[in-house]
Amino acid sequence: MKTVAIAVMLAHACLFAVQPTISKKQRSNVLMLLQRARPNVKWDSKTLIRSNFVDEKPSNFAVLGTSDQKVHVAVIVGPLTTSSSVFSEDFAIDPGVQKGICALPAKLEVEALKNSPPEPSGALEGMSPEADVKGLRLSGGDCDRVHLYWSPALKKLMWWRH
Repeated sequence: MKTVAIAVMLAHACLFAVQPTISKKQRSNVLMLLQRARPNVKWDSKTLIRSNFVDEKPSNFAVLGTSDQKVHVAVIVGPLTTSSSVFSEDFAIDPGVQKGICALPAKLEVEALKNSPPEPSGALEGMSPEADVKGLRLSGGDCDRVHLYWSPALKKLMWWRH
């Protein structure tokens, strides 16, 4: 009986993996950094995600913002301090644009990068195949999702869609 209960708990933990928690102080510090870096963007604190986008520690943050007919994805490189680096990529809100989403509301999710390379070589540009980091998936409306990842070699956010 105990074995069955433990197996059920482990299966539940695997199916519903919990993202690292974000404290109120971290949320406030992230929004302060974003407003300083991109003051014309309206950042949505409800979309804030914490994971390991840059290195293998879950000390990085990602968030969505909007401005005139654009959606913005920002990644804050942790550990979180008042001088943490902010990197962002802008996408049109227009179904006719390759670097864009079809409609609002936009959604940002964490995704595994393993087994999802867009390159025929099987590698993401500027990233080691051994890297154990996460990527981001941006969607909005009825069009292909945009996939983003941090390239340590190029020191910037990269994206593709398919």
